[in-house]
Amino acid sequence: MYRNLNYNVLTMKNFFCFPSLTLLAKNLFGPNFSKFRLALLLIGLVTIASHLGYSQLETYPCDENEYLFTGVPEMTLCEQFPNFVCSQQIGVGTSITHSSQIGNYITGNVCIVGDFIIDNYFIFYDAVVKVNEGVKISTNGSSQLTIERSKLFACNGLWKGIVLGQATSIITKSSTIEDAEIAILAVLNNTLSIQRTIFNRNRIGIDALGEPSIAAPFFQLFRLNTFSCTAPLNGTINEITTAGVRIKNVALNTITGSQVGLNWFRDIIYGIYATGGLSIIATSGIVMERIKKDGIFMEEGLLTISNSSFTNCQEKESTSKRQKLSKFLV
Repeated sequence: MYRNLNYNVLTMKNFFCFPSLTLLAKNLFGPNFSKFRLALLLIGLVTIASHLGYSQLETYPCDENEYLFTGVPEMTLCEQFPNFVCSQQIGVGTSITHSSQIGNYITGNVCIVGDFIIDNYFIFYDAVVKVNEGVKISTNGSSQLTIERSKLFACNGLWKGIVLGQATSIITKSSTIEDAEIAILAVLNNTLSIQRTIFNRNRIGIDALGEPSIAAPFFQLFRLNTFSCTAPLNGTINEITTAGVRIKNVALNTITGSQVGLNWFRDIIYGIYATGGLSIIATSGIVMERIKKDGIFMEEGLLTISNSSFTNCQEKESTSKRQKLSKFLV
């Protein structure tokens, strides 16, 4: 909508070139009606039309088929580790179902064959973690999960992802999370510190969902991350990532400096998808490239954009009838 409004204003000059339109205006408003007054009238009509347009949900001219994977797929993590040998198996179905049974960290080649519970301060450090289809990692109690210099992936289908329990936290850095339904799901009073992390080929990268009556998930740090889809999702022919980050009644603040390129979103349907009247997006230094639908979709809430780049995107931003716009500074 924002892009289309600019387009209409820019092309308004084409109307002034038609003598018939000027003649019609003089017949309607009198012989003294000038091209300048005609210009003001047309710009006024466009402005009114644009405001009326904000009262309706945006429609998209693109066919849904355009939201599918195209191009040459890159190697998946599964393909990069074709002869993966587990040094340790954990999860339901093994003797180790909770992280406290291991200690404070695990490293090396790890296979999570069933649901696995984090119930202490636990680190996947320098680990290559193969997760079975449909399996989830969950946190409970007052635990904290750290994923550092590690890779998590699945081979046949999608694994469920990491589900944060109430008042638990997660730290990711210098890692890759791939092939999950939702790589990280935060729905209660969670703290997220996400940096230098690649979220690739997940249906949703990060899902942070808050409710007005409950303490919402909190992004303590969010920088130098990449959300991408370099090959079709596991178990599909050509499905791609729906959204890099999806929030509801949550604040996502990426303003950590003026340098463009602090967070990248590439080749997915939505970069950031926001709903809920308490949602706040304050983005600085984000790069959106080849986004299929919207770089940022915001149903309602407050939005600030600065020092950011949108290239080859279907839309930069789109908003619906309940949206309260703060400012655009792209």
